Amino acid sequence: RVASAGPMLAEQIDKAVLLVYGRLPTPTERQVLVDFAEEFSGADGEGNWTSAMPVLCQSLFASAEFLYLD
Repeated sequence: RVASAGPMLAEQIDKAVLLVYGRLPTPTERQVLVDFAEEFSGADGEGNWTSAMPVLCQSLFASAEFLYLD
C-alpha cells in the first residue's frame, strides 16, 4: 500500500504515516524519516530505499504515538 503512493520517498513516507497515525507527518518528521530511509538502505536518490520501508513502517508501529492515546 505504501509503494502505491508514488515513486518518491517522501510520498511513500506520507502514506505510511497517514495509515499508521491518521495524519500526515510534520516537515521535521518527514525529513527525519527520509534521512533514516536513505541512510538505512544506502539509497542514492534513485528510489533504492525499498529495503528500508519495512523497517520504517515497523518503527512507526513501535512508536509511543501509536501505542498510547492522548
